[in-house]
Amino acid sequence: MPLPALQEVVLSGGGDDSTMNMWELITATTIVSYRPASPASKDAVATVGRDFFAVPLANKPTLHVFNWRKDQPHAKMSLPEKVCSIAANADGSYILAGAETGRVYLWEVCGGALIRTWEAHYRSVTSIAFTDDSSFILTASEDALVRAWSMGNLLDYSA
Repeated sequence: MPLPALQEVVLSGGGDDSTMNMWELITATTIVSYRPASPASKDAVATVGRDFFAVPLANKPTLHVFNWRKDQPHAKMSLPEKVCSIAANADGSYILAGAETGRVYLWEVCGGALIRTWEAHYRSVTSIAFTDDSSFILTASEDALVRAWSMGNLLDYSA
């Protein structure tokens, strides 16, 4: 499925049909329909590097990683629980997911390894992000707290 090199698009989804669509912004033409890909929330889609995006499914604890150019998942990852927010760092080397229980999960993308899990909040994680330089992770929750976590500390396995 060839895509033009530079194109303004919109990614939409979340309906009952478990499909996300990429639309060309000017003509409103559907370019690709991704299936199954029904995000859990508005914060549940993350670009992973330049070629991929990740979507945790709304109805089960599974993460699908799609190539922008293909309609079927490139990879499927089982999750410990359903997640409601997701983010990837700028170079696509790490993925974060925030869960309804307040837990946060950190994966290394190249090997798919879950490298850290921690209790970040007392209620559902509503938003999650890396800083531009990936040195910190920011989490927000229904418990009315916003927290910052040092990547250096999270990746320090001796701690």
